[in-house]
Amino acid sequence: MRELDVDIDWDYPRNADLLLLERACKLLFWKDPYSWPEISHLTHSHPAWTKAYNLAIASMKARTLSHEMLGGKPAVRPPEFFLRWAPSKGFSTPPKLAGIKSPRPAGWPWGEYETKLLRDLAAAVDHFWKHYDPGGSKAPPTNEEVEGWLMKERGISPRTAEVMATIVRADGLRTGRRRK
Repeated sequence: MRELDVDIDWDYPRNADLLLLERACKLLFWKDPYSWPEISHLTHSHPAWTKAYNLAIASMKARTLSHEMLGGKPAVRPPEFFLRWAPSKGFSTPPKLAGIKSPRPAGWPWGEYETKLLRDLAAAVDHFWKHYDPGGSKAPPTNEEVEGWLMKERGISPRTAEVMATIVRADGLRTGRRRK
């Protein structure tokens, strides 16, 4: 089957918060992620793509490439994938993505310094506290909810998740059990 020769919309991966891993790997080879074959066909006909995809999955399992699940499939943050992970594995970043910016403001609390646990901490804030309204009718998330999410979705150990949940908890909230 002949691959379609199409113009790639580079603005989408430059501005997306998350990008399916399958599509991010296609972009490494300057292929439009929507016109190239589905994953089941790629593993047999495109060994370079298969290598990139399998390396990314292994990095996710080793927790050296952070990811989230999107529709049951692994998804990555474009800046981390194209600017940090791909070059570290010998893949070149497509020139159209070389200027991709991190979604975090420059100098986020730790400057340019980042670790997986700091990214996980920021993800917990985004997931649970970013839209929390202290005056609203919705109860704030419990530490147990935050801990469970960190362990299940981010692979954090129970003790680390407990500490992280405490760190990100909004100031001034009651402690102890909720009243019924």
